Amino acid sequence: MDRTIRIAELSKKEVDDILRSKKFNRLAPVSCHACGHKGIFKRRIFKIGGVYDMGDDEAQNLLRHHMKQTLNLGYIHFKVHKNTDYIDVASCSKCGSNKVAFDIELNDEIFEEVAKRLNIPKDKIQSDMQAILKRIS
Repeated sequence: MDRTIRIAELSKKEVDDILRSKKFNRLAPVSCHACGHKGIFKRRIFKIGGVYDMGDDEAQNLLRHHMKQTLNLGYIHFKVHKNTDYIDVASCSKCGSNKVAFDIELNDEIFEEVAKRLNIPKDKIQSDMQAILKRIS
């Protein structure tokens, strides 16, 4: 069976719409590895379709290779939003590099979700995370 993967870049309006979603932006750009800039980043988002398994390393490597060879985008992030697979790419508004670090915003909504899934009080999860952050900082 042939595996077909389709990649389609979202329009500016579609990007603006999806970026309004807090869930999509849980993993968001925070700093440029090339110049150290922290602030506004330009975003390009691609919808992935076709026959593939995103849990398969081979499929992800194929997508990474394609994005690097065709669009010179070496730093891409895979996301799932509303049962649709996406590639999220950020470019530095200062130097233009796409060597941009993404990080997860730990907010109350995240802590509540983790607490519910683990059946542990939210306050306990937050205090444990703060203790971990103190140790590694």
